[in-house]
Amino acid sequence: MGESTLKEMVTEKIKSLAIIGSGNVATHIGQVLACQIPIVQVTSKTIEHATTLADAIGNGCTASDKLEKLVHADAYCISVNDDAIPGILARIAPKYRNSLWFHTSGSTGIDVFKGFNSRHGILYPLQTFSRNIAVDFAQIPIFTEGSNSHALADIDALAELLSPHIYHADSRQREYLHIAAVFACNFSNYLYSQAEDILEKANLPFSVLLPLIGETVRKASLQSPATTQTGPAVRGDIRIQLKHLAAL
Repeated sequence: MGESTLKEMVTEKIKSLAIIGSGNVATHIGQVLACQIPIVQVTSKTIEHATTLADAIGNGCTASDKLEKLVHADAYCISVNDDAIPGILARIAPKYRNSLWFHTSGSTGIDVFKGFNSRHGILYPLQTFSRNIAVDFAQIPIFTEGSNSHALADIDALAELLSPHIYHADSRQREYLHIAAVFACNFSNYLYSQAEDILEKANLPFSVLLPLIGETVRKASLQSPATTQTGPAVRGDIRIQLKHLAAL
């Protein structure tokens, strides 16, 4: 389906979107979707953060720090800490429940919407986001789930405005996906920070590891990481392992 045709199809049903949240994920999704459909409001517990994102979106998008002042929209995107989602849904006035609602969490199940409305789901972009670092959304896989086939179709259509890589995953699958992502991204990044500390003690820059990191990632894209592991542990080189431990 052509980009213009897809956009027309989405905007026939979803002529406006409101975002609840102003963090890293909300910022990136908001700025990309703002080029496709009108985003009418950003609501965040911190008005300064809401205003910053609303100003970046432009086109008359307003900012608020009060859910009670939520404006009407055809769709609402909840992009906040997982623990805050139930409380937000509990505070939403019934008049907004006829709209499409979705959250962007990888680890909160669809059952968080239980008893809320019949048109809801999840749009989860599998990527690490930092507010001021640009990402290419066209390369990001997005995992969707819907309360019914109609809600799923609407969420898929929104997701396709962000990326062509759309996958359906239920809440159980997405839970395992999020765990795997933590191992692959957050744990690895923590180890990078530890490696940086070790190199600083030797007066060496972290940049010397970048070719090694890049090659490790490249090999993981070619075959199973389990088959490409190298180093003293795989070789059974106990002497080197003990030497490393002594140095640490």
